[in-house]
This record gives sequence, C-alpha cells and structure tokens, in this order.
Amino acid sequence: MLFTEVTAESNDARSPSKEQIPRTEVKLLRHHLPRLQIPPRSGDHNGKKKVAVRPQPVRPRGWKEPEHWEVVQAIERRDVVRLSEIRDHSFHVLLRRVNNTSPLEHAMRIGHTDMAVLILGMFSRWINYLDEEDFARKKVMINLNAIRVNLRFAISRGLQHNQPDLISSYLQTIVMSHGESWLKAAIADVSREIGLGSEGRPVETAINSIKNFFTKELSKPSRSSRWTSSKCIWRFIGQYAVPMETSVANAGCDLLMLGAWTQVMHRIPSAQPIPLHYFARDDRIYQSLQTGVAG
Repeated sequence: MLFTEVTAESNDARSPSKEQIPRTEVKLLRHHLPRLQIPPRSGDHNGKKKVAVRPQPVRPRGWKEPEHWEVVQAIERRDVVRLSEIRDHSFHVLLRRVNNTSPLEHAMRIGHTDMAVLILGMFSRWINYLDEEDFARKKVMINLNAIRVNLRFAISRGLQHNQPDLISSYLQTIVMSHGESWLKAAIADVSREIGLGSEGRPVETAINSIKNFFTKELSKPSRSSRWTSSKCIWRFIGQYAVPMETSVANAGCDLLMLGAWTQVMHRIPSAQPIPLHYFARDDRIYQSLQTGVAG
C-alpha cells in the first residue's frame, strides 16, 4: 500500500470494517453501470476462475453531499467518523479546492497534522482499490491529479517526516496520473535491450529512464513557493535522495519484469499482458509475473 491510514480511523468502532472496500465515487459509479451485468465470454481469463468482487454498498438514503465548510469543520473538530463518511460516500469532496485551499492543506495550515495524515491515508485507500478499467475514466484521472497535487504540497510542508513513504507515494501517483505514455515507451526500450542478449543494457536503461522521468516531474512548477526555483528543487532532490533512490530501484525492478514479460509475449501468443496500473504498486507486478509463469 502507498501508506497506512492513521490508527484512530481503523480502530474506530463506528467506522467500516477492515475487510470492507471503501465506497468511493468510482466504485459507486461502477455499481450502477449496466455493462457489468454482462456475463464474461467463455474465453475470458484463459479458463481461470474469476475472482469474486465484494458487493458495494450504496449511499445511505438521504445522503447529502457535504459542503466545503462541513469538511473544514470536521477537520477542526477532529471528527474522524464524519471524515470517514465523506470518504466513503463523497470522496471527491476531500479533494475539492475552495479559495485555492484543499482540506489537506487546511489541516496542515492549522497544525492538525494527525488529520492531515488521516486524509493522506484516505487517498491511499482510494488508490489501492482502483482497477484497470478505472484509469480510462475522466473522473478518476481528475482525482488522481488532485491527489498528486496534495501529496506534493504535503512533501513541501515536511509531512514526510510523519509519513516516511510519502516520497515514494508521490512518485507512484505521478506515474498513475499521467505517466502511461512514458511507461509504454520505457517498457519497449527495456524489452529491446533484453532482446539484445549480452550486448544489451536493460538495467541501465530502466534506471536511467525512471530517473529522467522523476526528475522532470519534480522540476515542474508548483503552487508552493518552496518549489518555484531550480535551486530549491535540486536542494529538495538532494535532501530526499535516499527515499528517491529506493523508489527508483523498486520501479526499476518493475520495469525490468515488464520488459522481460514483453519478450515472453512475443514468443508465446497465449501469454496475457500485465496490467500497467500494477507498476510501482507494492509487489503486484512480481505476483502477476509469478502467476503468468506458473500458468
């Protein structure tokens, strides 16, 4: 997972159980889509048993989308239950900017770091339940970009000291929100290097590709004044070199596995592609590769 939700939320007696998928806007939309009622084709999943999807609860009758001031009030009162309800039924409200301020930014500016960490955990929870088809939805991409902006703000305010995985989470979100074109090109480059055998340099190609992509993204202008000059940007990159190097190494392994599997698909027509949204998300690519090899 990108990072863990604060303990207060998971232990609250009135919050949903750990086994319950968060009822995000994406899941609610999917619940009502008629196309999901169509039975799978006989050839789908190569004869493998389809994984059951846990049922999605609908919004409570009479649920009214909260206004921004209600979210702010819940943050100021440290009302974890109310924020959890908003997360479950109107997730996008947690990303809404009013007067150029998001709920996360408000929590940090008033010194409620625990609420900021809670909201970051809610972002993680939403992202971790995205499926491949979700990335084709405009609303999902809007939310991902908004989460990316919030994560960058949290880093600029030093919240990574409370959430050690925040740097890697931010880099992962960059790839998920608008890195698909780069990822496809990088996989093709690494696969080509693997195909060259002893003359190829797949590891070097993978690491350099990831470093160049991340550096380019971190160098883009931000709303935060700390990120407005190249001097500040490079000071930031140097300050967090260790977590960034770890993220680059982990992403590099994913890229190598994707490149290798591309070579497999060239030779075995029945081999199925690994979903790109698995990239840089825990060990999903490794697990998918193991399943593919075993099958």
